[in-house]
Amino acid sequence: MIIKNAFGYKNGKIIREDYDLSVGGVGFLSDFNNVYIFPAFCDVHVHFREPGFFYKETIKTGSLAAARGGYTDVCTMPNL
Repeated sequence: MIIKNAFGYKNGKIIREDYDLSVGGVGFLSDFNNVYIFPAFCDVHVHFREPGFFYKETIKTGSLAAARGGYTDVCTMPNL
């Protein structure tokens, strides 16, 4: 079986990406036709409500929320 625009997974990690990917040697295949996959995002303007408004959000909670959304880099602006 061959799937076009597929990613091969093994142990929860992408191990192969091909236009035509056959089942051999791959633990699991997913068809990602018409889908974009990005390794991560960068937000260059965020407000983590510091200094002064830690009861709304802290650097830790803002960073965790960004990571859950796929952001690995954020550029924080002061909240004055």
